[in-house]
Amino acid sequence: MKRMKIDLSIAKKEDKSTIENLGRFYVYEMSRYCCFLPGWQVPSNGLFTCDDFSAYLEKADSYGFLMKVEGELA
Repeated sequence: MKRMKIDLSIAKKEDKSTIENLGRFYVYEMSRYCCFLPGWQVPSNGLFTCDDFSAYLEKADSYGFLMKVEGELA
């Protein structure tokens, strides 16, 4: 079994757009399973949105993280 290199780092303010971009993919993927719930339908313009993660990057007692597996964002 091959071991994979996994890096976990605390996200910085400069990472906000990266986290939000990844969040869009999460919402897209979950819409497949949650499309019957209010707010999970495919947007009419086709652009999925995600929550604002600013608090995780700006508040002293909150943290956001970025994970890389074999050097790629995960």
